Amino acid sequence: MADKDSHFDMAPPPQPVKKLGLGVRAVLQIVFAILSLVFIYYLAFTYQTRNDLSERNDFTVSEATENLLRSSGVMDREEPIKIIAALRKSSPHYSRLRPVVEEYERLSKGKVKLEYLDPIRDKDRAFEIQNNYGDLLADKLFEDDIFIIDARKGASANSVEATEDVTSHLRYLPASSMVISRTDINNQRRIVGYQDEDLLSSMLQSAIEGKPRIMYLVEDKSDLEVTAAGSPLQVISEALQKQNIYLLPLKISQVDRIPENAEGLVIVAPEYDFEPKEIEVLESYWKRPSSAIIAYLNPTTRPVNLRAFLRKNGVTPRDDRIIRTRNGRTENQVLATFTVGAGLGVNGSLEMKSVPFEGRVGSLEVREGAEAL
Repeated sequence: MADKDSHFDMAPPPQPVKKLGLGVRAVLQIVFAILSLVFIYYLAFTYQTRNDLSERNDFTVSEATENLLRSSGVMDREEPIKIIAALRKSSPHYSRLRPVVEEYERLSKGKVKLEYLDPIRDKDRAFEIQNNYGDLLADKLFEDDIFIIDARKGASANSVEATEDVTSHLRYLPASSMVISRTDINNQRRIVGYQDEDLLSSMLQSAIEGKPRIMYLVEDKSDLEVTAAGSPLQVISEALQKQNIYLLPLKISQVDRIPENAEGLVIVAPEYDFEPKEIEVLESYWKRPSSAIIAYLNPTTRPVNLRAFLRKNGVTPRDDRIIRTRNGRTENQVLATFTVGAGLGVNGSLEMKSVPFEGRVGSLEVREGAEAL
């Protein structure tokens, strides 16, 4: 028998769920899709980056080039440096050279402006460039794929007069000079590499600085042939020219003072020692602000006075050889690595970089923190 006082609360009937209409849902999906695309585009535009996926990083510039593009000579300019790349799309160098030169514009943050030109397809612009630069560069343009680097500024930026102030900041670089070719076994010339970045960076620095800097070679202490092709002096001279530095000969026995325009002094494999008077000339030069001495010593000779000068100023050539032992054999070819935290600011960018030593090479003891350095 049921209890009369008991009762049951009935649950309210379920309410129907209101669904959005098909048309409204379609509109919302389209709106969300558009907002997602806008957001992705914003991220890609704001945080864009480029990756070099080539096997040997062919399109990645070196740290030296990055430092050049971030230097005050580039960043402090009011007028951007212009690089005109006249490359035919049919050229075998097009796919290699254009991405490399685009890196210069990207890394300079707008201080280098690149203009790409196909002289075959855009003949009007080619004729305009010929009229603007033909007389200044004293060369026949467009006979080859070329690069024109224009670092003029101020009143001379648009001048067509071939004055020294104008032409000293212009450089003309044929693409063919960037190519490294070899003759194969069939006596055919084939492209084996490029020196595009080396030449572009050296020409860019040369155009920015205008007149080349001068370093002097002490020629009366060595027996090396100065003009022989492939000689050590020729290699050094070409390496310095890439930095817009000209190497001029100097007989230290005939001067009382190193010329004031000397950016540095180069001593290569001296066979004859320096006289006390000549050491005084070195001492006087070394006391100048921003002086520099590059010395390549032959480990088999002992110029006593020169070694004493170097030791006094913090660098001691050691009487040893850099060698390694492998499989019980002694080898002179050694791959060495610059250590971390050596305390020398000039070597900061070289930390953990490797360099090969070939032949009979001796080591140096560098007195860290020496005031003379």
